[in-house]
Amino acid sequence: MRGTLVDAFGVYANPTISEFMARVARSDDPSMRAMTTRTARSEAMDGECYVLEQMMRERHAEAQEYARRAALLRQANERPRRSNRIGSRLIELGRSLVNAARTRLFRSGSSRSSNRLNQERTILMEYRIAPLFCRPWTLNGMSPRLIESHYEHNYGAALNRLNAVSRELETLDPKTTPPQVLSRLSQEHTSLLNSTLLHELYFASLGGDGRTLPETIASAITRDFGAVNRWRDEFIALAEALAGDAGWILLTYVPRDGRLINHSARDHAHGVAGGIPILALDMYEHAYHLEYGANTSAYIATFMRNIHWGAVEARYVDATKVSPPLQLHQPEFSDVPSIAPEEVQELLNAGQRVQIIDTRPRHYSTRAQDIVEGAVWRDPERLDEWIGTLSKDEPVVTFCVYGFHVGCQSAAALRKAGFDARYMAGGHYAWKAIKGPVKLFE
Repeated sequence: MRGTLVDAFGVYANPTISEFMARVARSDDPSMRAMTTRTARSEAMDGECYVLEQMMRERHAEAQEYARRAALLRQANERPRRSNRIGSRLIELGRSLVNAARTRLFRSGSSRSSNRLNQERTILMEYRIAPLFCRPWTLNGMSPRLIESHYEHNYGAALNRLNAVSRELETLDPKTTPPQVLSRLSQEHTSLLNSTLLHELYFASLGGDGRTLPETIASAITRDFGAVNRWRDEFIALAEALAGDAGWILLTYVPRDGRLINHSARDHAHGVAGGIPILALDMYEHAYHLEYGANTSAYIATFMRNIHWGAVEARYVDATKVSPPLQLHQPEFSDVPSIAPEEVQELLNAGQRVQIIDTRPRHYSTRAQDIVEGAVWRDPERLDEWIGTLSKDEPVVTFCVYGFHVGCQSAAALRKAGFDARYMAGGHYAWKAIKGPVKLFE
């Protein structure tokens, strides 16, 4: 029987199937026991119900595929009796295993827990294949064979594995699953998800004349890189640096900063948080080795010639509509202007006279060890006593520990008295975080 299954379908190339058939050999069903007795060499797997159910569903899917192959054999009039027997037995086996798994799952815990898991599973999505964006036969220097192989064997494999891992995660109960198992699967899921997203962007980056940029994207690149040619040189240099390695070169829009950046992403995990990639170059060997071998320079040049700038521009326009991350907002001080620590530093470096007032509360300042260089400490509770020492001819910057209430209140009081006062956002610690100069607080 073992030889028959190996010759017909290669079933025992997967040791997991052997393990589960060994488990089935202990069943009360005589036909099941007879079918697997001689091949049950591995020990039964651990009785974790969530693992068992997931594997049973995979085996059932495989059994259906084997039945399909058996039908093809029958149509070709090749080994009809043998294929019919194997296909039927495998379908019966798969269905029995799924039913057994479901029964064990029900018995392993309370019905409430099972219902909760089943409800959670219904909300998980199935990732679907994205049709090729580019038309392979139109590419200049890239053959359809290269694109087809890349799309089918790399993007397709990543998508299929992503769905398999998603289904496996779907069966897990976070309360009973070992944290190491959840962590491993979650990391793999993230890597595969990034792989599929970046592959889809890669194919969507091809299909145009890379030499000509539409006005909107050309203006944006010029604004953020100085010139289109400088962007191109930087993008190519980053790609050349990854030659023989693995990763991606990306042109990404960062909503927080409202600008475009080039960056490399090794493997599939190093993206810019909050960034929106609009152009991707795959530097994994599978993307070029079939035709270019080790000549990555030729592959990169070909990619640059085939960039679909119209699609890139459309993605850029969409990306610019994304709001930046929510910033700190204090409604009670909405009418009090702030100034960033970097701006204060620029004023000082330019030699502009600025009155910098440290208004950290007394109970805090008595424990403080340093103070912003060029600042003087004043007790915020005694503002009326020292306000007369300030000049209305020079701007005033106040700050507290973190940039919340005290510094804002001091700036508001000074502005009410006619001073050009602003509070420093982030306070003393923001100044230290940018490595602004400090001195010993005496």
